[in-house]
Amino acid sequence: MRSREDKTIHTHILTKSCTVQPTTDLVSFETLHESLQDIFTMSESRYHEVDLEEKLRIDELLSLNIAFTKSEETFDDLVKLASRICQTRMAFITLVDDAKRYLKAQVGSLPDVECPRDASFSHHVIQAAEALLVPDARVDFRFQKNPHVFGEPFIVFYAGIPLRTSSGRSIGSISVADIQSHVLDEEQVCSLKVLAKHTSRLIESRKISNRITDLNKLLWEKNQEIQSRARFNQKLISIISHDVLTPFRSLEQAFDMKEEGDLSEEDWKDISSSFPSTISRCRILLENLLDWAASFGKGVTTDSVNVLSVISKEVSFLMASAAAKGNSITVSIPENLYMNVNAHVLAFIFRNLVTNAIKFTSEGFITLSCLQRDCFYEFKVEDTGVGMPDLVALKLFSPSTRKSNRGTCNELGSGMGLRLVHSTVTELGGDIKATSDLGKGTCVSVSLPLHLVAAAPPATE
Repeated sequence: MRSREDKTIHTHILTKSCTVQPTTDLVSFETLHESLQDIFTMSESRYHEVDLEEKLRIDELLSLNIAFTKSEETFDDLVKLASRICQTRMAFITLVDDAKRYLKAQVGSLPDVECPRDASFSHHVIQAAEALLVPDARVDFRFQKNPHVFGEPFIVFYAGIPLRTSSGRSIGSISVADIQSHVLDEEQVCSLKVLAKHTSRLIESRKISNRITDLNKLLWEKNQEIQSRARFNQKLISIISHDVLTPFRSLEQAFDMKEEGDLSEEDWKDISSSFPSTISRCRILLENLLDWAASFGKGVTTDSVNVLSVISKEVSFLMASAAAKGNSITVSIPENLYMNVNAHVLAFIFRNLVTNAIKFTSEGFITLSCLQRDCFYEFKVEDTGVGMPDLVALKLFSPSTRKSNRGTCNELGSGMGLRLVHSTVTELGGDIKATSDLGKGTCVSVSLPLHLVAAAPPATE
């Protein structure tokens, strides 16, 4: 049993070792507590700094678009050179993300292209200041779990240099290895560092190359858009100069002849009787052109739209004119069909086709349907109207066809609407054709490529 004096001495020794004086116990323990808090705060801060730096490192690796890529001759040549310089059986270029190590190039053979990061040599290389030299991995505690030390290919010697980007972050390594112990001389280590620097620059140059490729693609797309606009403008000017100006020139010529006394009253009466229909035809033509121009102004493709919704809306606007002629319209389009087509463009196509079907049908039926084929969706607008001869149906959408027949109720037309529909469908990469049976009706088929089909948007609450 200890004496009171022994306990006092023991207490003094303990408190002295902790640099706490027995007479100021309360103050000293508070100071100790504050010191520990400072240590924990510094450690936590340091942890967050390391965590942020690792995130930036991985983000940079991913931005280079080199992980998971196939082998390339340029990188294969670098590991061959490294193997020859260091006189080793194996050489590797590896990339390291947050969980795994990936092989980009190798001399020799590892049984796997990727392995867990923590079990790899590269995990330690990217943390090294300049180089990681391992004379014998079998006796190095860091590689006790490495599958390539105690399994194929039984690596003994290893030397790796981190691959650092221009920002100073390590994204991987270039390394050499052997199944026997080695010692690299200063010149070999220096050469390996030069290869590491060259590899890093080569990897970063890919990012610039990829950026240039992306820019070239963007320029090509913009150029295609400009050319498309140019073709559109040229077509618009051609239509205006011929189909719009020609009737006005005829009117102007008739008025000039009347003013100069070249026409008799009877001739003037005959000519002027056609003025209302000419003006009406020009109005219809201008309306078609303005509608077409408005559609193309928004581009032919856009975010996905529900096809049934667009077509049904247009049909609802035309129901009154159809009913006035005793016609009924039926729409049979899948409810879940979505396409990356501008809604205005899609509306323009089917508005014109249905309007045309109404024009040449009385006391009949007009049906809109859709069927998926191998490489396209086929939309049909069928009517039970007057029909047309096969030769007329064959040339219905030809740019050279400018004549438009009157409808069953003597409706006027310019013929321009169908030509613009043909141009629009072609711009979408599709096709349009008509088949007809004289006296029985007409079927117009619009084929749109499957790549325009889009997934249905997610449901909203």
